[in-house]
Amino acid sequence: MIPNPENVFEQLQNDIAAKLMQTPPFSTIHNSDNTMPFNVLTEVGGDIQFEYDSQIEQLGLCIVVHAPTGAIEQPDIPGPFITKLGFDVWVSEAPVFNRTPIGTQVRLMKATTIVLGTLHGFQPQSINSPIYADSFKTERERTYMNDADKIGTLVVSRICHFIAPQVAAEITPAES
Repeated sequence: MIPNPENVFEQLQNDIAAKLMQTPPFSTIHNSDNTMPFNVLTEVGGDIQFEYDSQIEQLGLCIVVHAPTGAIEQPDIPGPFITKLGFDVWVSEAPVFNRTPIGTQVRLMKATTIVLGTLHGFQPQSINSPIYADSFKTERERTYMNDADKIGTLVVSRICHFIAPQVAAEITPAES
C-alpha cells in the first residue's frame, strides 16, 4: 500500500490492493512459519522489486497493482480531463515452488480468475466509478537468485488490464 497517498491515482491503487487483500483466499495466506502475510503490492515512485522477489521466494505468489494511465480525448478544452483510465494488475506465480506444501497452493489461473471476478464491476471510492476487466495476457521470465544460479526460477504472470470508462478526472496545477 502507498502510505499517505497524494493523488487520486495513488488512492486508486490502494483501494484496489485493499479490496484484493480482503478477498479469500488472499486474506488467509501466510508463509509456512507465519512470518510473512500475503500483501498486494502497489507500484510507487520507488522500486518494489525487493518486495516482489521476497514474496515470490517465500510464498510463490504475488499480486502487483500498477499505476493507472489515461487518455485525454479532448485536449482543446480546459482541464485537462482524463476521460479513459486504465491500469494493470499483475498476478505472478513461481509454479514449481508455489505448488509445494510450503507454497500458497493457489495456482496462477485460479488467482487470476479471483482478481478478475473481484474487481470487475467494483467501484473504488477514489474514483467513484466502476472498473471493468478489459483483457489479460501472459508473461514468462526466469529470475536468478545469484550469479551461480544456472537454472533460475520460472515466474509466470497474468497481466490483467482494467478500465474505468466513466471517469472524468480533472488535472489541476499544484498550488505553490
